[in-house]
Amino acid sequence: MMRHLSPTIIRLFVFVTVLLSGYTASAQYSISGTVLNDATGKPLGGASVYINGSTIGTVTSDSGTYTLRNINTGFYEVVVSYVGYQTLVYKAAIQNIDLKITFKLQRKVEEMRNAVVLSDAVREKWMKIFLDNFLGITEPAKRCKLVNDEEVLFETDDENPKAIKAYSAVPLIIENKQFGYRIHFQLESFFFDPAEGRTFFYGYSRFEELKDKEKVPGRYLRERTAYYKGSTLHFYHSLIAHTSAAEGFSMQLIKQVDMSGKKKMVLAVPGSPRKVQAQPSNEVNVAVPIIADSIFQKDTAVGSSLFTLSFESKLRVKYAKNPAGKKFLMMHAMVEGAMYDGAISYIEMLERPVYMDAQGSLYNPMGLQFSGYWGFEKVGNMLPVDFKLVQEVYRFHFVPEG
Repeated sequence: MMRHLSPTIIRLFVFVTVLLSGYTASAQYSISGTVLNDATGKPLGGASVYINGSTIGTVTSDSGTYTLRNINTGFYEVVVSYVGYQTLVYKAAIQNIDLKITFKLQRKVEEMRNAVVLSDAVREKWMKIFLDNFLGITEPAKRCKLVNDEEVLFETDDENPKAIKAYSAVPLIIENKQFGYRIHFQLESFFFDPAEGRTFFYGYSRFEELKDKEKVPGRYLRERTAYYKGSTLHFYHSLIAHTSAAEGFSMQLIKQVDMSGKKKMVLAVPGSPRKVQAQPSNEVNVAVPIIADSIFQKDTAVGSSLFTLSFESKLRVKYAKNPAGKKFLMMHAMVEGAMYDGAISYIEMLERPVYMDAQGSLYNPMGLQFSGYWGFEKVGNMLPVDFKLVQEVYRFHFVPEG
């Protein structure tokens, strides 16, 4: 490339290096077959077939056939959905061979759920709470738009009247203008408890590239890469690759130590010659540094390609590098009257162990509960499980002539 700048001619050489991280080169496989009406055996054209949480998906032909391509070895949830039929979720293991699967869908039976009709004012209030806890409150979440918010159905909880519950009968469509994705999210259940400030939701999602002519594709790539670093997906990939420490993650187990029967401590009173005795609390939290191999291992079952994550108590994970969400974390700490101390997250296990495939997809994702930095990761920060970290490194070399 040559540009003329008077009076000197500058020759500009651009070298582009593409680096792939988190994935190793491997053979890719396919899943193909037919989607049928279970009662009649007739093909269902126009049914959605996709790998949960990924960009891999398709729609069946008029004859009900489908093919999912470019799939790495691993464990996946294949989701099959069609209007008026029950969503089918098939757990598929890709083990160095293409799969052929026939799916049979059953007609949907009307569910007796406690859906409620709300006044405009109440629905607006509940929708604000829903969006803050479903999409999130981070910068990427603010750039998200729920296109069909009318499809969010709220319901009551007899056991917890103050809780907010929701679901959707059809996939919710979210456009993420910061990452350049359109997300189709089949929301099975959403629960927010204002008393505890905790949110739980689960469903099935697929990602599409957002075709926006006004945006430069490279911008999306930069934003995705920036928010990938320090995310849960990045952490999972680093565990699989045995590079968690090198990539900036350090881990500590938070353990409770029984201090009953310990000797009293003698404390000095600032500005006074007096000293006082203090009895330590019965239990104190102690952070014990650990290595990844002590909690994350290859599954020992014969023929398994999965990994297991298992630990007791609570895991503290700190990302030492500056995440893209640093500004948000600093603002949040200031509002809470605290000092920013880095991107610190906590994980508690509700189910042990949690299984993970080679792509970082969880077999039982409801087995983990997050707080801290990762507690803010909602749908607005989601990246597909097949996301590849691609970094373009530009080096400019100017050579003056004449």
